Amino acid sequence: LEDRVQVGMTVANSENSRHFYGQVLGLAEHTSLPMRDDMTRYGFNAGSSTLKFWSRPEPLANFAGALNASVGIRFVTLWVRKIDALAAALEARGAKIVIPPMQLPDARIFFAEDPDGNWIEFAEPAQ
Repeated sequence: LEDRVQVGMTVANSENSRHFYGQVLGLAEHTSLPMRDDMTRYGFNAGSSTLKFWSRPEPLANFAGALNASVGIRFVTLWVRKIDALAAALEARGAKIVIPPMQLPDARIFFAEDPDGNWIEFAEPAQ
């Protein structure tokens, strides 16, 4: 295996998601990729990995929500530095912080929510 992962996500509105992942979170956006059936793939760098989603002509079902609101776990973890400053900066840029920064034995974490209700965990390893 290579040190690279791509995570695909279903989103209801690709423009809202592009704004959130690109402008609010500040992830670098890939060039959009036209696909068959009038779909377009969008991707964003997250370290050496990629978060990706598609636009489609028809609406897509949304099964996102709080971690305990539906079946399964629906979140990704991004490992970061200076987590408290990041949480404040993201909130100032309009991110909804659903669980504020808190200390765990091996990391400090917080969760933000994207426009579809998917949760993003931000984690900084314990020093």
